[in-house]
Amino acid sequence: MSKIRLEVWPWLADSLGKKGSRITVLEQEADDGATAADLLKSVAARYPALGQALFEPKTGQLRGYVAIMINNQLAQSLQEAPLKDGDTVTLLPFVDGG
Repeated sequence: MSKIRLEVWPWLADSLGKKGSRITVLEQEADDGATAADLLKSVAARYPALGQALFEPKTGQLRGYVAIMINNQLAQSLQEAPLKDGDTVTLLPFVDGG
């Protein structure tokens, strides 16, 4: 088992039942070899409102306005690499434009 730090930015904190302007931190356990997708599906099952905010209901795909960082690096794919003990996964709004 790996311990993963999940940081949820305030724009999603309401879906966790937390209100305020600070980042909400959840310490999550993940199976060895779990990916960010596995972690987020587990968290979504535990917090259904967060799951609705993160995933498209028909396809199960991550919504386009959600960006995922793993250890301060933008994740190109949720299946990209297995998470390791001590990793930090951050959920933040996807920002685009110029």
